[in-house]
Amino acid sequence: MFLNNPYFYYVVLYSISLSSLLNFILFALLITRSLQNIIFFSIAILSIFISIWGIGIMGFYFWNTIDKIFWLYWTHISGLLVAFFYLFFSLNYAKDVVKNRIRNLILSLNLCILILILYNLIINENIIYYHSYLGINYIIKSGYLVYALYTIFLFVLGYIFLLKYYLISQDVLIKKQILFILIPSVISSLIGLVVDLLFPLWNIFSFTWFGPITSSIFVIFILISILNYRFLNIRILSAEISMYLLWIIFLGRTLFPDKLLFEKTLDLIFLIIFI
Repeated sequence: MFLNNPYFYYVVLYSISLSSLLNFILFALLITRSLQNIIFFSIAILSIFISIWGIGIMGFYFWNTIDKIFWLYWTHISGLLVAFFYLFFSLNYAKDVVKNRIRNLILSLNLCILILILYNLIINENIIYYHSYLGINYIIKSGYLVYALYTIFLFVLGYIFLLKYYLISQDVLIKKQILFILIPSVISSLIGLVVDLLFPLWNIFSFTWFGPITSSIFVIFILISILNYRFLNIRILSAEISMYLLWIIFLGRTLFPDKLLFEKTLDLIFLIIFI
């Protein structure tokens, strides 16, 4: 409905692209430092799956050359993994809240449930299916409610561990850092959960593009805290962020479907030069 407007179409396209780009930059900045700390790794993995989820939403709406069911599986698999790795990050960041044995047990149990849900999604096809009729983009099956509730459960459990860590912490700086993570992640994830998970229960599919856009709230706060407040004790030069930004811009331009082959080749050459 909204995307029928050409101006709004491109606003949404570029907004999701920017959000996915920011998440990928955060992933690139942290994955090279992940050997130093499990928290770096958990944020990096979380951000890359948010980026992948955004790309899947973009593909569903804007890349019509690929079957819609492919993008539906893409977005629902990556969305569930975002929720799981949010819990993974929360447990590792709030390390003083739970003992290692309890943390490993929580992660192991949820990993088993996650695999079971993915089996029902991909093999049994018991959660979603694409069906375009009277403006409805896809239909939900009997397993969708379990999928939605479990995804919400993972996020809420992550909120609880971060909030508990905030309450027991005596360090003022750590409290500020927790708030810098908790508040934007709650805002962005709650919006995504509502428009991408709950609305489809009532056959409202017109706003699923909004979730990936709001995910940029989380990554922007993380990047600001890293640059200005030495969050996680990381020293990052602005030039490093600019370099990753240029890489992704030129790569994205080469993949744009409506560009001439000459323009794609030129952009790819610029990408290689910057690398």
